[in-house]
Amino acid sequence: MPQHVVDQWNKLAENLSALNLADEAQRKAKVKELQELIQGHGIPSNLRKKAWTAFAGTTESKSKFPSDYYQSLVKDINVKGSPDVLDQIDKDIKRTFPDCSKFREEEEKMLERVLKAFSIHNPSVGYAQSMNFVCAILLIVLEDEEDAFWVMVHIVEHILTGYYLSNLIGCQIDQKVVESLVEKHLPKLHKHFEETGLALSLVTIPWLLCIYLLALPMEVAIVVLDNVLYRGRYVIILTCLAILQMNENVIFQTKEGTNIAILLKDITTHTFDKSSLLKAIFSWSNIKESEIQNLATKFREELIKANFERVKQSEIYSLQRSTKLTRKELETLYSEFTKLAKRENAQEYTNTGYIQYQDFAQILPSVLPKFGKNDVELKHLWSTFDANKDQKLDYKELTIGLSTLYRCSSEKKLQFCFDVYDINKNGRLEKEELRAILFSAKQTLKLPFNLDKTVVKTFATLDKDKDGFISFGEFKQVLLVEPSLLQFFLPPEQFTSVQAEVPIAKKKSCSIM
Repeated sequence: MPQHVVDQWNKLAENLSALNLADEAQRKAKVKELQELIQGHGIPSNLRKKAWTAFAGTTESKSKFPSDYYQSLVKDINVKGSPDVLDQIDKDIKRTFPDCSKFREEEEKMLERVLKAFSIHNPSVGYAQSMNFVCAILLIVLEDEEDAFWVMVHIVEHILTGYYLSNLIGCQIDQKVVESLVEKHLPKLHKHFEETGLALSLVTIPWLLCIYLLALPMEVAIVVLDNVLYRGRYVIILTCLAILQMNENVIFQTKEGTNIAILLKDITTHTFDKSSLLKAIFSWSNIKESEIQNLATKFREELIKANFERVKQSEIYSLQRSTKLTRKELETLYSEFTKLAKRENAQEYTNTGYIQYQDFAQILPSVLPKFGKNDVELKHLWSTFDANKDQKLDYKELTIGLSTLYRCSSEKKLQFCFDVYDINKNGRLEKEELRAILFSAKQTLKLPFNLDKTVVKTFATLDKDKDGFISFGEFKQVLLVEPSLLQFFLPPEQFTSVQAEVPIAKKKSCSIM
């Protein structure tokens, strides 16, 4: 690095810690020459730790949590960590820069702690491959695992938003932005990729996920990371364009898409120097950040919509085969469910999401108008529908419950209803549980019987061994003795003997139909 550049950096160094350099407006207003220095030369190695932690706003981030927050995460790894996530991290530790002299056993232990702590800090992301390489570089440069943790938090949550979700939606968005810009600004190269059958994503997605740390020589990749930490995803996009443009000639000479991918991997890891690459990256500054942001917004909407539709079709196809609801019924129910559904991460449409108890109470009248008329019954239903007892109801759980009530055999329907009120889940009803059933039936259907007398009569008649409980077999007999209760538990087309299978009538019986 030229001496005059070093001198400029030394003058700026005193101000780095005092400024909130995570705030772009403050950077531009108070350190005007900083951008020019970073874009032209990167950050001097002796100032990189101070600059990276300042850019990431680590002091401010730490202030939002208890002083021992990181240590508490490390302490709770084996208690709060997901076993699958922890296992994947363990597998990837030894694969991380195995030939790097600066990354040995002690660094591996720190990497393991930081990644596992992050997976607890942000469980919606957890861990994804490539995060290990990013975190390893942070440890090498910062030489402090807690600082590495906070810079990692900044990168994953504020720069590479959505990159490491299970559907990689953030990375997919940037990949589509790159393809769009290549088509617009490098049309000949775009055409060549099409003619050779190269799916550009096969090359560029690995670049993006690891922020070029595996695609470029380490000393060059670190300088790129200087700029990424300073200006964000904008630099990631421009770097991709720069690498492709710098290799246009050799790419045009290669006529097979597979060979182009191999060629780019070989060239990028051996031939770049940081000065030429930085110059090439910022030669693309005519592309404004606003243009990239507009493209990202467009592709985000398209990808979320596509992911949503893919999940929908997959779920409906699966449940159409495993339940007895029609496709139209499943689609209608899916539409109602997704109006209320929540997700751990709003961008991640890899599942149907879930509804909570209050959402269940809202959706129930439209799909089970005879049930849930009071809080007690509603809680019984919620507990039975919630098969895995996680206090969340996914689309599958809701659908299977409804299918049981509307399409399964009389025996299964009654078993389901029995389970709803079997609060203790011991396979038998106590007097108070039977009272809850009769109370709901009386309230819903406005039946004239005396509740207390009916409970006493039921036990006196059917509790043969006088143990104060009613088994499922006895429960079925209760319904046969009191036919009016059938109207409470079964849809109209099933008003027949519970001892026989009844063909499903063609007429509609549920408001979701």
